[in-house]
Parts: sequence; C-alpha cells; structure tokens
Amino acid sequence: IGTDPYSSLRSPFYTYLEKGNELFTEGMYGQAKDQYHMAQRCPEYSEFDNTISQYLALCDSMISWTEIVDEAEKDGDYYRARDYLAMMTNNNAKCVALRDRYNNVMREYAIRCNADMVNGEQYMLDGYYEKAKAVYQNAVAMRNPRIAEAELKLHEIEKLTYKKTHKTRTFFYQSMNNCPIGFM
Repeated sequence: IGTDPYSSLRSPFYTYLEKGNELFTEGMYGQAKDQYHMAQRCPEYSEFDNTISQYLALCDSMISWTEIVDEAEKDGDYYRARDYLAMMTNNNAKCVALRDRYNNVMREYAIRCNADMVNGEQYMLDGYYEKAKAVYQNAVAMRNPRIAEAELKLHEIEKLTYKKTHKTRTFFYQSMNNCPIGFM
C-alpha cells in the first residue's frame, strides 16, 4: 500500500511535522499550518529546540504573498506578481506549482512589455500622441526591460506636443497682429 513500516514507532510530533513540511513543499500553506499547530500540541514540542513557529510565520507570509500575487495578476501588474513569486520561490524552491506559476507570470510580463512597445510605436506613427504617452507611461511603471526607450519616447512626445501647442499660440498671435484694425 506504500505506508511507512516505521510510522507506528514515530511520535505524532514528527508525523505532524513531516506532513506539514510535505504540504508546505506542495504549496498547501493553510493545510501545512494545521499540521504544524498539531505538532505544537504534542509533548515533544516543548522538549526539543524546533522551528515550528518559524514555519508558521513563513506559512502566513506565503499565504499573504499568494493573495498579493492573485490581485496583481488580476490587475495585469505582472512586474509586482513576478517580484512576490520570486520571494515565494526563494522560500519554497521545491514547489513545482509555484515555479510553473512564476514561469507563466514571466511569460505574461514579457508579452505585455512587448505589446506596450509595439502599440506605443504604432500610436506614434499614427499621430495619437496621448494614447502613445499612456502606453509608454505604463511601460515605465511596469519597469519594462526597454524602459530607457519608453522614457525617450515620452520625452519625444513631450517635445512634439509642446511644439504643436507653441506653434498654435504663435500662429494665433501673428494672426491677431496682422489683422486689420476694423476686424478686431
């Protein structure tokens, strides 16, 4: 059946601790906490120097970070999701589901970054500077790997829109000055 023949010789403390560690590695932090709490109730808990309280704190952190990642993904903030998943992976490197999620977020982040730059360039070519500005601002906020290019494009948009506004004011001023007196 695959059961451990020595399980009857082990104390419940080690059984709970082992099961908690197994659940933690699988990314099941709530269930791991339950096992750690059960281990705390065993007499061996007070007899040995153990790190169950650290495991419990780490489970709480992982649960909190998972919620942050969920929210960030929902908002399309893949950079933030990536940062938290990196922290989580550092604390639970054996979790396959966590590594898969990190890889998926990295893929989405790369797609989003590339799309921002392509869309920004198209908006620039079409003369939609305000739309391009919004896309490039998002690229900067998302810390796009091409952030320097996005910042240059934002500067270019600023110059173009300033010139356009300044040219309009100059034209209006010149028209008013060249206007015959009777028409003003």
